[in-house]
Amino acid sequence: MMRRTLFVVTCLGAVLAARSLQAPIAAQDKKSKEETQQRKKAPKPKVTQMRSPNQNSRNGAKIDTIVLHHTAGGGTAKDVGRQFQNAKAEVSSHYIVDKEGAIVQAVEDKARAWHAGESEFKGRKDVNDFSIGIEMVNKGDGKDPFTDKQYQALGKLVAYLQDEYGIPRNRITGHKDVALPKGRKKDPAPNFSYDRLDKEIAKARGGESPPDDSKSGGKAKAIAWGAKVSPEFRAKVIRIADELDTSPDYLMAAMAFETGESFSPSVTNKDSGATGLIQFLPSTAKGLGTSTAALKKMSAVEQLDFVKKYMQPHKGKLAEVDDVYMAILFPKAVGRPSGYALFSKGEQAYTQNQGLDANKDGKVTKAEAASKVRDKLREGRTSSNRR
Repeated sequence: MMRRTLFVVTCLGAVLAARSLQAPIAAQDKKSKEETQQRKKAPKPKVTQMRSPNQNSRNGAKIDTIVLHHTAGGGTAKDVGRQFQNAKAEVSSHYIVDKEGAIVQAVEDKARAWHAGESEFKGRKDVNDFSIGIEMVNKGDGKDPFTDKQYQALGKLVAYLQDEYGIPRNRITGHKDVALPKGRKKDPAPNFSYDRLDKEIAKARGGESPPDDSKSGGKAKAIAWGAKVSPEFRAKVIRIADELDTSPDYLMAAMAFETGESFSPSVTNKDSGATGLIQFLPSTAKGLGTSTAALKKMSAVEQLDFVKKYMQPHKGKLAEVDDVYMAILFPKAVGRPSGYALFSKGEQAYTQNQGLDANKDGKVTKAEAASKVRDKLREGRTSSNRR
């Protein structure tokens, strides 16, 4: 692991969204949809109809996405349904799931509900046109729990919608991930668990695994360093990379370097106190709404949620593994040329990192700083480490 400097920016963000990746992503979506359509369809769970006037036509747009929200308030699904029946509110969603597991349907699937507002998903704007919106009754403060009954009901509903419309797992997303401008929305709250949702989707299908975006041709998609981590970790990295429009190999290479190939959520730098998969600094952890102490107690799979949150601000800017690592080490260098100087002679940061000055010209460039991560990428892609 590289020793951090005093000049490292503590707000992270790194997500690759190179335009060249759009075709492979589209192909993956198509294959996932085909696999979804081949399975026996999950039945539609019991719903209470409470029609909202706040809807209009999709104008022929095909449903291929699910957007999850929290209501930012208490009450029941029917209480929220009554709010959606107010035409002056000009807001609605297709479904509302309350804490007791009751489901209200406010807008027919075929109609366009008004839930996402100004939005974009995978390069396509106006997400309301092609999505199903699901509200979950929750205060949204990160402390109000999503209940067991709520997860169970949501799992049944999502399983049905996936099978009815051929929606792959990588097109189930949160309002915060599609809302424009970025950062406008925070839902669903950070204590919402996509892992728990996946388990409930599987239960809704009688134990069958949920649609797995890491599958291709019946075989698990191999990624760099995949042999070092659990199948759950590998599948989640693939999902996160897809949501962030990047390569899972780049994320894995950066985490391999930061953890000394251990992929441990508790590995700690004794000098800086940086902890975990991408060596979260204490101040960075605080900015993400957690702490290094809390991060250490998480499983590696759980901590990936914070890796995603940390990387999110740079979505669309990181087309190379160098940029993924710059988001961790020196975010100002994201998107800069390879010769961009991070540290120069005479600066404390240069003194601390002068070993990276390969040509001894008195400056550490972006390419020089990321060279060891590129080495990890190559090593991770060898047959013994790739799975």
